[in-house]
Amino acid sequence: RSRLWSPDDARPRINRLLNQVDVLFASADEAALLLEEDLDPLVAARRLQAAGPADVIIKLGDQGAVAVSGDDEASAPAVAVPDGSTANTSFSATAALTAVPVPVPGVIPPLLTSVAVTV
Repeated sequence: RSRLWSPDDARPRINRLLNQVDVLFASADEAALLLEEDLDPLVAARRLQAAGPADVIIKLGDQGAVAVSGDDEASAPAVAVPDGSTANTSFSATAALTAVPVPVPGVIPPLLTSVAVTV
C-alpha cells in the first residue's frame, strides 16, 4: 500500500517473508514492485514462486489472472460483472482459494476465474 510505505521500504521487508508464504496473491503492479521489473505475468509468477510460495496468483484486472502451482500453470480471462464494487468479489475469490488445500489437481483453474473480475 503506497500510502503506508514506499516501494523501497516495502520490497525488502516483503521479499524476506516470501519463503514463509504458501499462497501469494499479487497484482501485476505488486509483482513488478517485488521483482523490481515488469515481466510477463507467468514469468513473474514463476520468479515469485522460486522465492518460496508454492502457489502464486497474479491478478491482471480486466486481462484476467494467471496462477502457478507446482509445475502447473493456469490462466483465466476476466469475467464481466454488473456495475458496482468488485472489491467484495475479489475478497470472496481470495477467501475461496485460500480455503482450498492447494495443490489440488484441477482446482486452481476454475477458482482462478473467480479472481479475475472486471466491470
